[in-house]
Amino acid sequence: MNSTTQNAETTTTTETRLAIQFPDNLTLRDYFAAKAIQGYISNTEWMNQLAKTVGEYTEKVDQCNAVRAYKAADVMLEERSK
Repeated sequence: MNSTTQNAETTTTTETRLAIQFPDNLTLRDYFAAKAIQGYISNTEWMNQLAKTVGEYTEKVDQCNAVRAYKAADVMLEERSK
């Protein structure tokens, strides 16, 4: 979140950052992937379509979701670095 204060003499910009405490073995990539997979799993329509695509609910559905979540995380990290 950014805020800017401006008056006749000065302009000040303050950036507010969230402080998230990660466990030692959790990276920002893992965090982004976890958020993405939460969205996929909570989307019943997506889960049903994926299950139809792979034949039924199997470990392959979980694997597809995990791969997709990490791809989304990589895109988020790439955009973040711009």
